[in-house]
Amino acid sequence: MANWFTNLFKSKPPTGEELIVSMYVEQVCNLFDIPIQKSPKVIVVDESNKKIAEYTYLNDTIYIYGKNNVNSGVVAHELAHAVIHKYGLISVKMHEILAGWAEYKLKDLIK
Repeated sequence: MANWFTNLFKSKPPTGEELIVSMYVEQVCNLFDIPIQKSPKVIVVDESNKKIAEYTYLNDTIYIYGKNNVNSGVVAHELAHAVIHKYGLISVKMHEILAGWAEYKLKDLIK
């Protein structure tokens, strides 16, 4: 007879990067005083782009363009976009204001 406990170990354990992203999501949710949300995927793309990074809600993924752009501020900023988008629709300007505030508050969390 299968139970919930056997299902617990069917998936692989999270990587260190996934744990860091989860921690950031939790911190952003706490900053905005909203329920904790599922973390988006974060992918570092080795190609140049006019953008440093972007969150795509269609596949719930953050793309960071170039390894040199991976830092706590960029990750916090894009995770804030993901959290804000999942919580509710607001204007693009408010997205940038709130994401910038989260970046400012969390950029020194991990160096």
